[in-house]
Parts: sequence; C-alpha cells; structure tokens
Amino acid sequence: PASFFLCQRQGSTTTMRAIWLLMSALLASMVQGRYTPPVVVVDMDGEAATRWVGALEAVLALHPWEYSFGALFSHLNETVLDSLPTYVFPIVADAIQQHYPVQHQELVGLAAAFAQNGHPEISYPYLAAWAYYHSLGHADFGQGSAFSRHPQRECTGVIAASQTGMVTHGRNLDNSPDQLRNLTVHFHLRIGGQVVADAMDWYWSGSGFVTVFMPGVISMQENWRKWFKDYNGTVVLDAIRNGAISQNWIFREALFTRRLRFFAQILNFTETVAVAGPMYGIMAGPGKLEGAIVTRDPIATLPTLLLSNQTGADKWFLVNTNYDHWLPDPKDDDRRTVAENTLRKLGQGGANLNGILGVMLTPPVLNEDTVVTGVFRPATGESIWIGQ
Repeated sequence: PASFFLCQRQGSTTTMRAIWLLMSALLASMVQGRYTPPVVVVDMDGEAATRWVGALEAVLALHPWEYSFGALFSHLNETVLDSLPTYVFPIVADAIQQHYPVQHQELVGLAAAFAQNGHPEISYPYLAAWAYYHSLGHADFGQGSAFSRHPQRECTGVIAASQTGMVTHGRNLDNSPDQLRNLTVHFHLRIGGQVVADAMDWYWSGSGFVTVFMPGVISMQENWRKWFKDYNGTVVLDAIRNGAISQNWIFREALFTRRLRFFAQILNFTETVAVAGPMYGIMAGPGKLEGAIVTRDPIATLPTLLLSNQTGADKWFLVNTNYDHWLPDPKDDDRRTVAENTLRKLGQGGANLNGILGVMLTPPVLNEDTVVTGVFRPATGESIWIGQ
C-alpha cells in the first residue's frame, strides 16, 4: 500500500485527510482482494489478425477455459446473445466487415485462435455480436430487450480538479461474472514503436477497450447507461448496418484510427459519432478544468456535463455511475451519492492521485463487482492501475 502514496504537503489538514481516507479505502480493498493482470504489449500499427492473440494466449496460460472465456461467453449467452434472432449475427458481421475492416480482421483472427484452442463455436459472427453486446442488449426484437430481463450495474467515474485546475480522473470498472478478473489484461498500446497509452479490461476479446489513458492527451472510460427503455430492434440493427460504432471502439477510433490528440477534438467525436445504444463517456484532459461526462443515446441528443461550466461549492468535481445526471440515485444503488459525499469530505485540496484513489476504494463505490480501479492525471502522465 505504501507504493500508492504520492503526498504533496506533509502535515497539512488536507493531506492528512487524504491519507486517512486512502488508508481506510485500502483496507476495504485488501479485504476484497487484489489480482495482478498479465501485461501485454499491443502494436496498433501491426498485423490486425494477430493483434489480440497474445492476450488470448496470456489468459489461457494462466486460467482454464471454464474459469475464463467459458465463463464470459456463458454470461453473454445467458444475458443477451441466446435471445437474439439468428438473422442478427450475419447482419452485424457484414456491417463490421464493411465499415470497420480493421476490427473485422482482428475478430477473424481471434475466432481462428479460439478454434485452434478447441473452441470453433466462438466464430467471427459470434464475436461480431459480442462487439455490439451493449447495443443489442437494449434492442427489443419482439419480446422486450435482454437487459429488461437481466439488469446490469457497472462502473463509476470521478473527475476532480485541484485548486489550480489540474484534473484527476478516477475509474472503477464493475461487472460480472467474477471470472472476468481472469480475462483482464493490462495493455501497453504502441504506435510507431513507442508505447503511447495504457488500457486495462476484458473488452479486448471483442476488439476494443472501455478504459484508456494516453499521458499528456486524455483519460477515457465508458459507462453502461441504465436507460429504462427498450429500443426497437430493427432501428438498432439498421444503425449498426449503417455504420454506428460499437461503444467499445469509440476510444480506439478517436486515438488510434483518427489520431486525435486534443481534448476538444476527442470530446466532440465522442459526442457526435453515431452510436447504436445508450452509453456514457467520462474523460479528463491535460488542460485546466478539462473534464466531461458525455451522455449518448442512439436517437436523442443529450446534454454534456463540462467541468469548466460547473458552479457552486461542488464545481470542482463531477461523478457518474450508470444513471443520467439529471436523475437522483436509485434507492438500491447510491454509489454516486457516496462518491460525491466522500469528495466533499476530502475537499478540493485532496484532488490528487491519493485522494481520488481513496474515493474509488470507498464502499460501495468499490464493490464486489469491481474488477479494475484506475486513477489518471493526464497533465503529468501519472497513473495507478489496480486489478481488484
């Protein structure tokens, strides 16, 4: 735990409060347990078909099928994929091949690797549907959406500015089943022979990632939007057919395909790129008060929260979980309220890596479904990654 301390002003009230909060939170985290994911270097300029195969091999070298990919795919089948009409799979597969040829090659390569490891049932069309799992889970093909029957809870994002306006971003990635920990990989993402960014999660098995940190540029996370409404399945499928992006691919598209390098550019792309399902994007940049929570919907245009536009006593932070910011927390899930109250107790002087790590490790912000905790400071390039 001592390795996490980056205290700035020894003896100050704010620092001591941050230390107390961090020690309490670390104790809670240690009770829950920690897991150190394997580290894999991925060349984003290299051959697409083999890009994620190293991660697949790293996972299978550590964990049997039934405690890794088998558990994931059983979960995907139970919650969404088994309920989809069979015609959905080839439509999604063809759309990816047409609009996202690089991801098509990656998914074909992953399918080949799964077949070589004795699982030809994990085919390219199957992985294509997995890539659009979140969007398809909200789609009603005549019997209600899959997620209306299998509600999800995942993720917390915190954006907090110091008194000088430097922004720190805290991220908890929550999901089930428990075996997702065994699929989690810490990636060093390389361009031009240099590692330029890090990611840590399991969505690479669908050719993407939902947490990424590029020092000096941005930190980004995607959160599940628990929207209490189904979308017409034909409308969702038409959006995918017409090139709407998987929410797991937005960050890689911005940073590695379009090579966007300014916060305003990346924010605009996240706000405007066509999507096929509801989601949130939480991000922080290196500039003064560069922080935002983007709320996306495949039909409606919804307001973005900008840290720089906030007023009042809480103007220095933003918190997002899985509910629209204009709505209160539901009674059975108060993670946002707890995070906001913890930030108020911490104070703006604690808006640094130590303080925000303490917030992210405070129950129930940290909970039994938390798989990854990350804290990022784009302006300085500092980051903390913890596998839970």
